Amino acid sequence: MSDQDKKLETKALIREIRAQQPVQQFREGMIAGNVTRPLSRWCSVFFIRHGFTPNQVTLLMILFGIIGSILFALPNGWLKLLGCGFWYLWYTMDLSDGQVARYTRRFSRYGTEMDYMAHLIDHPLMNLALWWTFIGMDLASPLLISAIFILVISMELIYRSLVTMDHYQSKAESRPASTSQIRGWVSYFIHECTLFPNLVVCFTWIIAVDWLLRIGFSIWLFYVWAALFVVYNAAMTVSALRRFLRG
Repeated sequence: MSDQDKKLETKALIREIRAQQPVQQFREGMIAGNVTRPLSRWCSVFFIRHGFTPNQVTLLMILFGIIGSILFALPNGWLKLLGCGFWYLWYTMDLSDGQVARYTRRFSRYGTEMDYMAHLIDHPLMNLALWWTFIGMDLASPLLISAIFILVISMELIYRSLVTMDHYQSKAESRPASTSQIRGWVSYFIHECTLFPNLVVCFTWIIAVDWLLRIGFSIWLFYVWAALFVVYNAAMTVSALRRFLRG
């Protein structure tokens, strides 16, 4: 196959991957997904050509999340930026495993569960890396920072549990799982601020730069995000409890 033929084949693959993706408009997906999706398509082309299974891509997701967490926890701004890069690849793999599965039609029996497990492994490690970074920046009381991060990861685990319950409930009721509806731009961005992957993919670069510059502004941005995150997830939990009580 000539180089020109390979380029044409690659373009055809990318077009088909794009056509198969469930998210077609910006506000239908997470910001983290929107910023990593272009790279994920190219990664998926590589995986498809080299015979990777979707579960192998998910294993790469777990690995990139672990490496990124270790690098971000180290007391060096440049290594933190490198850790951000691995976290970017982490979410890129989260999209790519689904793209590979849809294109190859190789749907694993436990593919969804493995994806949930990847988040359950990586999110606490990311939370610890962020916590240790703010402790090292010495911008506030370690006790206050620790309390906020304990609350954040607790609410994140509740959110993950609600997502898992909705998945199995939709299976039992033979209905599609809940999906994001297109909202106005303001409500979309407010909602997106409450999702943990968006913090990891989009906000951690700011924290790493703040570490290098030693200004200390990122802690205040984190306070605002944490407040939104906790309030939103608490409201989701109350709403779910009301729904179960009515049932």
